[in-house]
Amino acid sequence: MNLAEATAADLAAIVALEESFPARERWSEASWRGELDGDRRLTLVARDADVLVGVAAFEVGPDVADLHRIVVHPAYRRRGAAESLLAEGVERLGSRVLLEVRDDNAPARALYEKHGFRVIDRRADYYGAGVDALVYEREAT
Repeated sequence: MNLAEATAADLAAIVALEESFPARERWSEASWRGELDGDRRLTLVARDADVLVGVAAFEVGPDVADLHRIVVHPAYRRRGAAESLLAEGVERLGSRVLLEVRDDNAPARALYEKHGFRVIDRRADYYGAGVDALVYEREAT
């Protein structure tokens, strides 16, 4: 698996990864364009040969970074793509990192906890009625 910073040429493949999510949970092309073009952004992609199989988007602040999203093609889940993207992003940032995750997303929670994240808050109904978010934090390395 090769990791690199995403470019505008990756946009269509990144948006295609969103098809694995229910329509109400997908990010739009405009949202992803904002990640690629925005100031203080780090967007990483994972490739298997020439196929884009995963993406991670971070917003970089002076003292803290936010992980906005990790998406991996269903055929590549549980094969290390998300873990590689997360580890690379955290290493490059070297700062405190925050993220929100659905409280019922056990695989994502396990990934974050494996990488030193801990729950610091809960946001009720963050993802809709009855679907809370857990706020995770990882201190600077």
